[in-house]
Parts: sequence; structure tokens; C-alpha cells
Amino acid sequence: MTSSNQEANQQPPTTGRSRRPRRLFYGWWVVVAGFMTSMVHAGAGIVSYGLFLIPMGTEMGWSRGAMGAAITVRTIAGAVAGPFAGMLCDHPLGARFLMVGGGLAAGAALFLLSASTQLWQLYLGYGVLWGLGIAIGSELVSSALVAKWFVRRRSLALAVASLGLSTGNVIFIPLVHVLIETVGWRAAWAILGVLTLVLVVPLSAIVVRRQPEDMGLRPDDAPETVAVETPATPSAPAVTTQPEEPTWTLRDAVRTRAFWFITVAITLARIPVQGVLVHFYPYLRDLGYDSTLASGLFTVFSISLVVAKPLWGAGMARWNARWAMTAMFLCSGLLILALLATAGRPVGVIAFVLIYPLGVGGWVVAEIMVWTSYYGRGTLGRMRGAVYPAMVMGTGLGPLLGGLIRDATGSYDGMWMLLAVSWLASGALLALAPRPTQPVEKRASSGG
Repeated sequence: MTSSNQEANQQPPTTGRSRRPRRLFYGWWVVVAGFMTSMVHAGAGIVSYGLFLIPMGTEMGWSRGAMGAAITVRTIAGAVAGPFAGMLCDHPLGARFLMVGGGLAAGAALFLLSASTQLWQLYLGYGVLWGLGIAIGSELVSSALVAKWFVRRRSLALAVASLGLSTGNVIFIPLVHVLIETVGWRAAWAILGVLTLVLVVPLSAIVVRRQPEDMGLRPDDAPETVAVETPATPSAPAVTTQPEEPTWTLRDAVRTRAFWFITVAITLARIPVQGVLVHFYPYLRDLGYDSTLASGLFTVFSISLVVAKPLWGAGMARWNARWAMTAMFLCSGLLILALLATAGRPVGVIAFVLIYPLGVGGWVVAEIMVWTSYYGRGTLGRMRGAVYPAMVMGTGLGPLLGGLIRDATGSYDGMWMLLAVSWLASGALLALAPRPTQPVEKRASSGG
């Protein structure tokens, strides 16, 4: 064999992509933007609201039910804005516009809360402005964005982005507690407004892009073609291809039973998700825990949520999304019943704080994985925007009903029972929602 032949045989196989230095896939910057917006919105205004219930209500003479109604107003504002946000999310410039606008609206809302002296100002600030801010600039948009940038690594990317929700709780709960105790609730709201504007708006304006195709990329940074000149052998490495996804339109999806079962199940699940987050701190105070211990337990609760995110992110890549989410909902309902059975004794509270978040912590990841595994990523923004009014109604009902039950009975026991039933019903509905069969003409057009 000649030296030239030896050199030729030593050349690596030719592929459709030239070798180039590895660089960070841009989709991970989108994940960072989703993480940050979720962290700030969750920590500054959603979970922290529960810490403001007692000091604001005491000073202003507002009941728990009246303050819980602000979340209902927030829900209505989100329900109106959600479908439009979903449609804009699929537009090339829409996602960036939404996340910047959402950050501006949320910051303005917190400044208005710091100056509020009348109940209508609470409803305008926290209800209308904050509701619009999180509807157009937070989880609805960011989760759809992340799902568009990833397919093979979608569950991991969603877990990292949604980790911002729990990280916001861990950071902001002790921060807000210290601020309220030291500078008062008005200054605390104003400081949170500054943080929202500084941390959300610039990052969203610089980083956010709709989908990889807009930048000449592909999901997961996958190669467009992979061609190997040498014959395949048993020892040759396997070629990695992108998983094939369904390509449903919203019009076709709404005609399937699964679409409505999933929508109702997720709506019911959001009742306890938000109800626990808003009323758990006041519940602990009602049990006799002082403010420091109650905020500490709430922080531990949030740390457990942080631990749960990567676990669910890794698991959802292997598990059936529908059955994993069903198990999550059913177990969450049973854990609330267990807390209720302990009548608030320390052993029950500590067990709930440590275990309950491990189950519910993956609900954002699981929800997106269910939608994309059933209907694909192409119109995910429109699809979630269409059902967003129902979902945010569930989000608003939990805090509202919890506050009304507490005012009427002097106890949170009725609220816990309602939340447990909501979890169990949502799990049962998901179990009855098998993956639909795509219309024949759609399968044919997509090569399926």
C-alpha cells in the first residue's frame, strides 16, 4: 500500500457539516431569559403576595377575602390577554415584545402597590397591571419559547427554565420578609418594582428570539443533514436524528377529546398550585408560628421545589408525560389530605414542606411535555394561548376561594379539602385523555 493510500485511509469520514469549534447553543440563552423572568415574576409578586396579606390587611383594614379577590382580577386580566399573547408568541418579533412589555407592566404594578391607599388601587395594580404583566411576559411565553428551541433535550431545558419559579421563591421569600420587617410593606413593594425592571426588561430585549429557524439554526443545534460516504458497519457510531413530532393545527386539536380533557385537568390543577402558594404562609401564622419560623418553613418548601425541577427534567425525557403527570396530580391530592389529617401538627407540616414540593415541582415541565407530545411545537403558543383563559381562572380561584373559606369559617380546613379534591379530579381526567390520532391528511403531508 502506498503512502498516499495510507493517508487517504486515515482521513475521517466526510459529513454534511464541516468541523467547527463548539459553542454554546443559543437556545440555552433563551433558557436563561426564561429562568430570569420566571424567577422575578414568581418571587416578586406571586408567592410574595402571601407575605403581604397580613401587614397590608392589618394596616388598611382589608379582609383575606377582599385581598384574595385581587388575584381574581389578575386572573381576568390574564384571561383577556392570554390568547393574544399566545398568537403573538408565534410571530417572529412577538415573543421579545411580549417579554419586554410584560416586565414593564409588572414593574409599574409593584410601584402602584407601594403607594396604594384604597382597595381599588390594589385591584388596579396587582389585578390589572400585574395580571397583564405575567400573562404576556412570563411562563406562558417563556415555556413556549423554550419548547420551540429544543426537542431531544426539551424536558431538561424546560426544567432549567422553570427552575426560576422555585428559585424566585427561595430568594424572594426571605428577602421580602426582611424588607417588610425593616422598611415596611410599602418600601418593600417599591424595591421589588426596581428589581423587576432591572432584571427582566434588558435581558428580554437583548436575548429573546422566537425559534432556532429564525437564526438559521435547528432545535438542539442538530445538523440539517448527516451524510456518511463510507458504508455502515456494526462498529460505526449510530447517527442521531431528531425525534419526529406531530404537526397539529389548533383547529384540528380542539376537535379531539384529549384537548379538552387536558385543558380541564390543568385548569383544576392550577387551583391548588396557586392556592397553596398564596395561603400556606398565612395558614402557618394561623397555627401559631411566628413570622420568622413561618417564612423559614416556606423557604424550605421552595428549596424542595428547586430540588424537584432537575429530577423531573431528567425523568420526563424517559417517562410517558401523561402518566407521569397523572401520578403527580394524584399524589399531590393525597399529600394534602395527609396534612389535613395531622391537623397542622409540626410533624405533618414538616413532612408536607419536604415531600409535597417534590411531586408538584415538575408540573410546568410535565404540562409542556404533554402538549408537545400530543400536538407538536409548531403552534404551541397559539394552543396554550387559547386555553390560557381557563387555566388562569383556575389560578385565580385557589387564592380567592381559600380566602373566602378562611373568612367564613375562621379556618383553612375547608380550603385544604377543596384543593385535595381538585388535584384528584385533575389526575382522573388526565388518565382519561389518551394521545389522539392525527388526521390522515396531516400525516400524509408531514410524511407520516
